[in-house]
Amino acid sequence: MQRLLTVREVAPAVGLSPHQLYQAIAERQFPAVRIGRRVRIPADAVDQWIAAQIEAQRAHDAQEKDAAIAA
Repeated sequence: MQRLLTVREVAPAVGLSPHQLYQAIAERQFPAVRIGRRVRIPADAVDQWIAAQIEAQRAHDAQEKDAAIAA
């Protein structure tokens, strides 16, 4: 069974406040599940989200580097 984390557990790990994380979840920018009224985040989803953010930053950095070289 997969471990489910609370917003308060995940927020510091991803560099967001709990309020910002709730907003990201509401906007479907961060994966989460609702169990009744409670919001839980699968531990694997946190790892995947962090990996995606790292990859997006690398792609952005590469684009900036290419633009600087072309200029």
